[in-house]
Amino acid sequence: SSLYFAANVLDDVLVFERAGNTLYETDALEFWLGNKQFAASFTEGVSVVHQFPFSGEGIDVSLLEYAVTYTDTGYSLEVRVSLELLPSQTKIAFAIGVDDADEEEGAAVAQLYYPEGWAWGDTNTYAAGTVQ
Repeated sequence: SSLYFAANVLDDVLVFERAGNTLYETDALEFWLGNKQFAASFTEGVSVVHQFPFSGEGIDVSLLEYAVTYTDTGYSLEVRVSLELLPSQTKIAFAIGVDDADEEEGAAVAQLYYPEGWAWGDTNTYAAGTVQ
């Protein structure tokens, strides 16, 4: 069993020039599993997933399956997390966000998050999924 995140992002200006802890400042997909924050994007033309260090020990990102691909209208991202990598529990809080950058060396100009009412670092505002 697995948890999947996927997005087809419409974006007229693609900016994939950041890495590591600054991926949220470029075109990227962020996702949270409980209090663990990750980002998926391109770095130097290669698909990457990064876990932010302030979210503590977590999932070894080398064990995640992911792909980021260019499309005619932007890009698409897919991430698969095996439930075996998650803590044993019946529910997990999760959230997802899309970051948009339009200039190299600039900051993200827009961010869109799910669920509505999401607040960074507050897992009570995240969606809850049942793990089976």
